[in-house]
Amino acid sequence: MGVFIRPITGNPTAQIAIAAVCILILLDFIAGFGGAAMTKAISSKKMREGLLHKFMELVLMCLATVIDGALLGGFQILDGNPVLLVTCAYIAIMEVSSILEIVGKYNPELADKGILSVFDHSKD
Repeated sequence: MGVFIRPITGNPTAQIAIAAVCILILLDFIAGFGGAAMTKAISSKKMREGLLHKFMELVLMCLATVIDGALLGGFQILDGNPVLLVTCAYIAIMEVSSILEIVGKYNPELADKGILSVFDHSKD
């Protein structure tokens, strides 16, 4: 098991990437829940689906860690955490995009400004 954990415990970059993704996942959940509460549209079905999506993102990060462990410890092909870091970057971009979309959806004053103008702000 150590071959899969060691690349993370010995790599501050990987630790920061994992922490950043976890914080972004939490912020996305808080923003979504807050927006739903503001419009009195809290739905347990949507919340379950959203939480399942977040859980699957964490599963994807675990898979990337296993792949990195196999490449580094087992096959000794690569150095660092290339699969995990790319996976974390991809998930982080998705989470930031989701947070910006939620902000624009529930704050009409910001909806058409800057980067938020690229999102569809219709209520669903």
